[in-house]
Amino acid sequence: ACAISHDNNFLLSGSDDKTLKVWDFKSGNCIHTLSGHSGGVYACAISHDNNFLLSGSDDNTLKVWDFKSGNCIMTMTNLPHNETAAWDGKAQKLLSASKEAWRWIGLSSGMRRLPIELLTGEVVN
Repeated sequence: ACAISHDNNFLLSGSDDKTLKVWDFKSGNCIHTLSGHSGGVYACAISHDNNFLLSGSDDNTLKVWDFKSGNCIMTMTNLPHNETAAWDGKAQKLLSASKEAWRWIGLSSGMRRLPIELLTGEVVN
């Protein structure tokens, strides 16, 4: 997985080694290596303001990281296998998606999980 920041200064990469790496896009240097997943990292995103990082793993978790410190500030569990993840434009909601389902997660509401939308059209609360 990979993602580029909106200002084109940073690159994220997730891999089978269970880490998320933050790279300086211009120099090519690794700024952070973030560990904490127990499975490969197959989804990642950077918030529009570069304050937060998002990683999704086949360990069925989604993690939110503080960009500056590299610390994990939140872990959401029991999610579908995360094949992709994204922020909304205001960094108030996260999107976690797999080939079976997708889910918006509201940040402004205390990480309230909105219903899972199955790709069959069925909604699961």
